[in-house]
This record gives sequence, structure tokens and C-alpha cells, in this order.
Amino acid sequence: DRLRSRGLGDVYKRQIIDYVAWRGDLDFTASPFNEVDSLILTQLVYLDFRGIVPGIHSRSSVTLEKAAEEYFAGHSNQAEESGGQLLKDCRMVLKAVMGTERFKNCRLSRYIEDISEEKEYQFSAVKIVPEDGSIYISFSGTDSSLAGWKENFNMSYLARTPGQERAVQYVQKVLETGRKPVCLGGHSKGGNLAVYAAIKGGKHIQNRLRAVYNFDGPGFNEDMVKQEEYQNILPKLHTLIPQSSVIGMLLEHEEDYTVVESTEKGLLQHRALSWKVMGSHFVYSKGLSQSSIFWNETLKQWIAGMEKQEKKEFVDALFEVIETAGIKDTDQLYKLTPVRLMGLMKAIDELPEKKRETLSETIRKLADEVGKAKKNGRNKT
Repeated sequence: DRLRSRGLGDVYKRQIIDYVAWRGDLDFTASPFNEVDSLILTQLVYLDFRGIVPGIHSRSSVTLEKAAEEYFAGHSNQAEESGGQLLKDCRMVLKAVMGTERFKNCRLSRYIEDISEEKEYQFSAVKIVPEDGSIYISFSGTDSSLAGWKENFNMSYLARTPGQERAVQYVQKVLETGRKPVCLGGHSKGGNLAVYAAIKGGKHIQNRLRAVYNFDGPGFNEDMVKQEEYQNILPKLHTLIPQSSVIGMLLEHEEDYTVVESTEKGLLQHRALSWKVMGSHFVYSKGLSQSSIFWNETLKQWIAGMEKQEKKEFVDALFEVIETAGIKDTDQLYKLTPVRLMGLMKAIDELPEKKRETLSETIRKLADEVGKAKKNGRNKT
């Protein structure tokens, strides 16, 4: 009723941009930091702040408002329309928060963006300090680079990925001194990195942790979730996923998770701007959709049915096909033209026989798991 009296109408269906319009006039001392604020900060790190926010070896910082002004001054209208829906959403978030009392004076520093095709990782992070003096470290999820997406696939068989190692190194450097409370957070793969950094960062960092936010990010292998370091952070770990989550339900989650409602359907619910907001928190759902349960159980069975070497060979063969076809990023993969599709078919034909067999056999196993799941009645939709 209080919100409606302010002319906000049906807040049940509102999203984070509307939240900024409602809450943006109050700083964090007037209205405490909440989970919606955290999701907003995880979206900013997707943007390229090189040359704008001081790097990891610098002790200086810049206000969010100043960083946003420089960012938009350096990006043309044409660039605004490029980069796919993810970057469009993140630019929208930055525009919304840059002039608000709540966010404009947050100080940004220790920015890093590092992509290695050779080592198969994509890593980006930034330190954000609101006016209340607390610290928030935001880890980027996967961008459109093939290196970033291959790293996601590598999580299925590696005990730790290069990106996870970079996340630990980052927090240890940025938080090596001081006692102020710290929050770590990330969306998609960034959520996984935030949790991993909290687990492996050391006692000094765990003692300062206020919260760790994982927004629809994958979990870990079974060995990891049983470790004492993982169990230690469970009380501070907040995992939020949409009803049709697939990415966020991959691998193992020992912690409880909260399911939120979205205005999108299917995989598009991974899009952060689609999550419904009511007041200063998300709109919670009673549980996952039947399609999410179906695909999560099916994919877990598929992954569990392969040996480590088999997983590696499949991932290597899959990305060799994509690269041979001349596809440079996932945006090109999503928008397959007839020419690119023919390129993929040709690349598969040109694979060495063993790799081609590995690729086809692994995909056949996935099809078999789908068939078993349907036969067992898992597919309710």
C-alpha cells in the first residue's frame, strides 16, 4: 500500500530498472544494501571499463557516475546496439543508476579484464565501495568470447578452472589488508567465481565476509561441496535462480537456493533484467518449473555417465568444430546463417575420425538420456 501511494502501481511485476527508479533517491545509510542492489552491481562488471576504472595494481578509484560518463562518451550509438542482449541490458542498468543518490558515489577500482584463448579462460572483476564504506567485489559472468564458454564446459571435468584460480588471486590481492565487511557476488559464471573465491580465499577473507551472492551460476563437483571450506561459507551463501534455471542448476549445490519469478520463459530467464522485484527483494516462487527439473536431471545424468577424459575430448572436439567454421563468438553461433551452418557441417566432416566419433557418440548419449527421462515420466511439459 505504501508503494502504491507513491504511484508505483503493481510492484509485483516490476523489475530492477523500476527498482532503481523507486529506491535510487536513498543512499545505503538510509536504506540498507539488499539482494536487488547486489544483482545490479553484478551487471556493471560485464562492461568494458578499461582505461576508465583504475586497474588492479592502482590504489586510486573513480565514482560510478564519473566512470559511466566516460564509458558512454567513448561508445558511439552504433556500439550501443552491438554486443548482444547481455551488453544492451548492462548498459541500460548503468544508465539507470549513474545519476542516483544510491549508486552515483560508489567508488570503482581494481578493475581487471583478462581473456586468454590459449589458456581457455575469460576473467573480469571490479571492486565497488558504497558510501557506507563496505566492499563489494563483482565477478563477471561469461561474455560472448569462445574462451569464456569453453571454460564453462571445462568445469564439467576440471577440479578447478583458470578463471577460478584468478578469482582467488584477485580477492587475496585486493583484500590483503583491512577489516571492513566484504560481499562477493556474480551473475552466471561470475556467481561460481564468487563462491570459489570465498571458499579458497583464506581465513582472513572468510572472517570479513558479510555475504556471497550467486545469481544463477553453476555449482561445483561433489568433492568440492564436501570440503570444510565450502561448508564454512554456507551460512553466508545466497544462491538465487529463476524458475526455468538450467545454467544455475548445473553441477552440485549443497546450499539452499531461492527461486525467483521472471517475465521471460525458458533459457531467457537467465537474463537478470527479467527477474521480478517487489519492494527491496525479488518475487519468490514455490519451486522450479517442470522443464528445469527435467533438463537438470537429464544433463546431470549425462555428465555423470562420462569419464573425465571423455568429457575433455568432447569439449575439445566441439570447440574445434566451432573455431574451424570461422565462428568467433557466441553471438555468431546464436545467429547461424546458412553459410555458417554449412561451415559447421564441413568442419565436422574434416575432423579426424577419432574426434568425429567422440563428438557423435557423446551427443548420442545425451539423446539417450533425454529418451530415458521421457520414458521415466520426468518430462511433464
